[in-house]
Amino acid sequence: MWRLKAFLFLFLLKFGDANGNCDARNYRSVENAPEDALIYGITQDCQMFFIRPSQLHLLSTIRVDKRHSFCYANLVQLHVKSHDTLLLTFKQATNRICTLEVHIPALNMLFGDHLFRYSLLNSLPYASCSYSKDQTFQLEPDLSFMDPVYSDVIYFIDALSSGKQWKVHQFLLKDTGNMNMMNNLTVTLQTRDSSANEFVVSLDNQRDKLYRRNRFDNLIFQQCAFEMMFRPKESEVNSFETPARGYGAVLNGQSVDGDVMIYVETDRTTDPPTTRLNMLSTSHPEHVSCVSATSFSFDVGIIRESTVEKLKNDPRPPFGTKVSPRPSSKSTKLNEQVNQKLKNSTPASSGKPTIIPTQSFESSVTSSAATSQKPKGAYSPSKSFFSYEFGGAGTTTTTKSVAEEKELISNEIPFPEMTEEEERKQEEELNEIIKELKSDEEENEEEKGEEKSEVNQEKEVGELKTREVNRTSENGDKTADPSTSSNATSSDAEAVKSSRISMNLNTIVILLSVISFCKYFI
Repeated sequence: MWRLKAFLFLFLLKFGDANGNCDARNYRSVENAPEDALIYGITQDCQMFFIRPSQLHLLSTIRVDKRHSFCYANLVQLHVKSHDTLLLTFKQATNRICTLEVHIPALNMLFGDHLFRYSLLNSLPYASCSYSKDQTFQLEPDLSFMDPVYSDVIYFIDALSSGKQWKVHQFLLKDTGNMNMMNNLTVTLQTRDSSANEFVVSLDNQRDKLYRRNRFDNLIFQQCAFEMMFRPKESEVNSFETPARGYGAVLNGQSVDGDVMIYVETDRTTDPPTTRLNMLSTSHPEHVSCVSATSFSFDVGIIRESTVEKLKNDPRPPFGTKVSPRPSSKSTKLNEQVNQKLKNSTPASSGKPTIIPTQSFESSVTSSAATSQKPKGAYSPSKSFFSYEFGGAGTTTTTKSVAEEKELISNEIPFPEMTEEEERKQEEELNEIIKELKSDEEENEEEKGEEKSEVNQEKEVGELKTREVNRTSENGDKTADPSTSSNATSSDAEAVKSSRISMNLNTIVILLSVISFCKYFI
């Protein structure tokens, strides 16, 4: 009998928190649970709430109208867009996705027994919606995640994907909130065949790792989001398993920040269905703690205060900003190992530094093996700004020798020494090159001068010809008709004669008038 009691005690100790013992005090039992964390979420009737770990007991006190299901957990997802903004994505109809920005309140406003919450029902009509008539793919908010580099790029895994290869659609978030499709990717899961519509994905708020989990399974897969899409051959998939869940438990949503994960699942075997908020550490996933239980459905997220400060001091750039290529996870690990070895190494007794052999490094810039099916004229940030090529050619790696690694580590730049004779020869060669260039320039100037003189001569000849033509035309006018000139001279003689005759007649008339005047008065 005591054995049965001990077995039941151990069973409840291991599975009790996840299956029924839901208490806000279980939050402290999670390893590395941050005390400065911000837990946010949205209820099925579209009420936003923001609470601190010390306010988890207030979550079950929210009054929810269960008749409304506009923001049901499988229809919405909250993404961290910046240090003070959340991006709410929700689905209204087939391939009709809407986005709405939600402001994060000041963290010093969240304290005591006051639960900070408000309704978004009146704001939903102002959301920006995007619709596609193409029925060859299906968009679901649970399969969406933000870009690991840019703040205004979002990805949607095609819910119709199945097998080991899934399709991922890349969208650009415009200032108006609408989405424009930019690229289509095909990623390899490196796991067993599965259907995408059975999974829930979430990106770490530090935008490094992507977590995906089957709604009805306990296995969680962890993968670098950037390498999954743009360096598939370098991507490594890690997995861990949580304790068994009760029959009828369905995963609604999950969120990760660092090594802390929270997820929400609904137990449909109870009446009314019970929704539990569970929490675990990714380093010890076998210990799951239930921190709250409600009678309504909701989606949830978590973010540390340190992550908020990091996003504030180093914000994600918008799409179009050129960023430096990200090193691969393998090269980062090798660099960390080398730095650790160099740090732990001690100089030998002879005073010479010890040389530690290291493995060959892989180049940080590699070509992507993901296939692209983007429309004509679409933008491709992975090609234009990530400096990776598409085409399925696989990754191209270059290896360096040990000597090159030593030079890389020591930052030594070789500088060849030159003798006086070599310097003199180089100076003579430079002088000869300068002379040749000067002679070429003089020849070009002479050729240009000759061309100009020829052009001037042609212009002068043309002017002389025009002058001669004008003169000949004038001479031709003067000597063209001799009869007219003779007629003009004869008319002039006749005019002179007539003027003389008239003068004589006038003198005669004057004399006669004088004689008559004298006779009259005498």
